[in-house]
Amino acid sequence: MNNECINDSSNSNNPTKRILEHLRFVLPNLMWREQRATWAGLRPMTPDNLPYVGKVQWKNDKGNESNVWVCCGHGATGWTSAMGTADVLSTLIFPTENEKNGLLSKEKKKLIDSLNPNRFGNNFGTLGSFVLDSILG
Repeated sequence: MNNECINDSSNSNNPTKRILEHLRFVLPNLMWREQRATWAGLRPMTPDNLPYVGKVQWKNDKGNESNVWVCCGHGATGWTSAMGTADVLSTLIFPTENEKNGLLSKEKKKLIDSLNPNRFGNNFGTLGSFVLDSILG
């Protein structure tokens, strides 16, 4: 993950510039003012393009360990997958009695396993450290 942003509107291939040019063409009667700046956040992704959803252990710089629930790394699919990953996260945090007793559908169990932040072993790694450090300080 990267905490940087794109802040260059000088490039002629800049998508924001192209969209504004099109809007000015389509809506010529609007009163247009100069655009001051553009900004775009990067879309952090995981190595396998599946978000991290679940509980991870985090150790702060003082050596204290905490369990933290995460739902991150959606890349460009954040809006479209938000409801599904929120459902997975709520199942993990607030399981029903049936879910506590292991009565999950095969599909949901497979989905939960595939989104597990620890799916690469105990190594949530630098990506996980970056996420948790940026969230928890």
